[in-house]
Amino acid sequence: MNQKRYILNIKINKDNGNYVAIIKEKTLILAIVNEIKKENRKSLSSIADLPIGSEIPDRANRVTSSFVRDNKVRKFVLNRAGGQCEYCGKIGFEIKDNKYYIETHHIIALENNGKDTIDNVIGLCPNHHREAHYGIDGDKLELEFIKILTAKMKADQQGDAPELATKAISASQPSIAPAR
Repeated sequence: MNQKRYILNIKINKDNGNYVAIIKEKTLILAIVNEIKKENRKSLSSIADLPIGSEIPDRANRVTSSFVRDNKVRKFVLNRAGGQCEYCGKIGFEIKDNKYYIETHHIIALENNGKDTIDNVIGLCPNHHREAHYGIDGDKLELEFIKILTAKMKADQQGDAPELATKAISASQPSIAPAR
């Protein structure tokens, strides 16, 4: 059932000790919404530099170079992270095959002579991964990431993290941690 909704402008009078509401104006909400849209269109059309866009965007060919990364390092880091951001501990969103989405990040960028090794790659939630690249506190995050991985590697060497020591790296391992 489609009900109409109105905004009422009322006046309340006191008549012989009773309050009486007098409807001064009744406006259909849909009419107000349409008026707002119409006003917005007017204001937008007055802007001289509206982007035209393109119905069929052109394509451009580019030649680029990129670093060849070791997929075994990536898989190991995703497995080590266990579906959680290694910085904040937040579990990634669930994806297919009962797995959680986590991204890998080179703490010291490869373009800055960083290594493609498990002690320079950390598993991050998408928010912290973007913050590491574009946030104003990227340098601070880098130091925190180094501390976190240093502690994990030290615990692994001392045998305090047996789950890391027993993880085999193989092509058959899932690249994203299984859901719990």
